Amino acid sequence: MDDEEFELMEGSTLQDICQEDLDVHSVEYLEERIGMLKAEITRTEAAIAGKKGARSAAEDFFK
Repeated sequence: MDDEEFELMEGSTLQDICQEDLDVHSVEYLEERIGMLKAEITRTEAAIAGKKGARSAAEDFFK
């Protein structure tokens, strides 16, 4: 990860979410939050797989 990408992440909502006090939320909210975070993880993993596939295809093309 280059420095510019890291800087964008540092000030992101994601960082705020990770530091949020969870004690003030209901069980229902926390369960919904977990579902949303799992969905985001799945989406992110799919993006990584796509990028790896594109990289592999490019490497194969230039062999």
